[in-house]
Amino acid sequence: MDFKMIVSAFLATIAVAGCSNGNNSGNVVWKNYSARFVKDKLNTEIILPDSLFLPHHASKSEIMMMTKSAKVLFCVDVECGTCLGKFHYWKKFALGFRSKYGIDAPILAIVKAENRKYANRIVNDNWTGEWIFDKNSTFIHCNDIEDDRFQAMLLDSDNIIRIIGNPIFNEPLGNLYENTLSKMLSK
Repeated sequence: MDFKMIVSAFLATIAVAGCSNGNNSGNVVWKNYSARFVKDKLNTEIILPDSLFLPHHASKSEIMMMTKSAKVLFCVDVECGTCLGKFHYWKKFALGFRSKYGIDAPILAIVKAENRKYANRIVNDNWTGEWIFDKNSTFIHCNDIEDDRFQAMLLDSDNIIRIIGNPIFNEPLGNLYENTLSKMLSK
């Protein structure tokens, strides 16, 4: 990833908003926190917990997604009504991506819920893409991304974080995801 893309990712992520924290982009404390967070996470390898990604837990297609040259992962707590909007955003993103580039955007939802049956029902009602059940938020805890505003990321073929942040309320960040993903998939 070149320096310009890193700077763009950094600047776009500063304005990221999450479901519980609103838009804090004008807040100096928020800017300092987010700048440090992004700096610490960019260009680091994501941890893929065995409890989620071993064949007896994930399907073959979900495991194969992790070998793609680029993919988006996003976490969603299906017991949070506001968080369900992530499904709508990424579904719309995927449809637009397919329409514009003629290929499917590899997107994997990491779904948290206390009950797998409940998760199945909610996911089936809201999402048509790949997903993995994560009852204990293992993925979030292993990767130290408890802050909802950073529970979406673009990974490269080595599962290195190239972009991190929730683009739902941040159009420039959404554009950065789209442009970077298209470039990485075309290589």
